[in-house]
Amino acid sequence: MIVNSPRQLYRRPEVLGFHPDLRDREELIQMADCNETFRSLVAMAEGLREYFGDGQPVCVPIKRGASGTMNLLRSIDSGLFANVQPMAISTTNGKQRLPEPIILEMPSPQAVENKQVLIIDGVGDTLKTLRLAVDSVRRLCDGTNFLPPVGVIACVAVLKQGAAKVEVPELTDAAMLADKDDWVVGIGAAGADGFDLDDRFRDLTGVWHIQVPPSE
Repeated sequence: MIVNSPRQLYRRPEVLGFHPDLRDREELIQMADCNETFRSLVAMAEGLREYFGDGQPVCVPIKRGASGTMNLLRSIDSGLFANVQPMAISTTNGKQRLPEPIILEMPSPQAVENKQVLIIDGVGDTLKTLRLAVDSVRRLCDGTNFLPPVGVIACVAVLKQGAAKVEVPELTDAAMLADKDDWVVGIGAAGADGFDLDDRFRDLTGVWHIQVPPSE
């Protein structure tokens, strides 16, 4: 259940972007400018503030795609998003996509003991990464002397509608909605570590669709 009203993204072919990493016949098509992106994240933060009330969750951004989202959320509500404990999940081996994502880095069990946990992702596509993140955090204290988290929910900056391959009922908030065929890059602030294609375009301001020419 999404607790706010996410912004519906759409491609604006009349607004094309430039980037030094663009390759032959690729096009950057704007979906949201910086102000629209920021306002969408503000709405998501307000929904999460209402959800948590006076509580302060342990924020677990998934590196690297959620790093920019995390930075912007902290600038919006430094109190709610103060306790940050990142995790890292990889979907590639550096050369090709893996059949299933793998965990590279996790918070310590002590960091999430008896706490509300908010997992933050950049783009929710198949949701396999988010599913792995939620399940792994829930089990983080298994076999230790630490108490498990009292609750785990998740949010994403951009949710691609119709792309999910698994169910994640813990997904509680989203800032923006894209189509399943949109390839989303950028994030919304200069210097932010955002969404990429082959590790390109993370530094784009705003949210963009990268139009890739079909394979011949």
